Amino acid sequence: MTEEQIRRLVRESAREAAREAVRETLHTLGVDADDPHGMQADLAYLRRQREVSEKIGLRLRLVLMTAIVTGALAMLWLGVTVAIKGEI
Repeated sequence: MTEEQIRRLVRESAREAAREAVRETLHTLGVDADDPHGMQADLAYLRRQREVSEKIGLRLRLVLMTAIVTGALAMLWLGVTVAIKGEI
């Protein structure tokens, strides 16, 4: 065997080993490597779910902050009116 043939054989062996390792890893994760379009659809769905979840979390924090600020302003207003009138 020539040196070039050895290099080609090593390169092909490495590629085949890498393909097999990736297939085994994907199979362990429950991914069908023979259906890349299905996998892409699943990942797109997961991305949409993550983005929606982030938006819900952001809106929930905004609602809580609004409620806290509104409550604080209501207490301040009540305090000012009690201080001015002397009664609730």
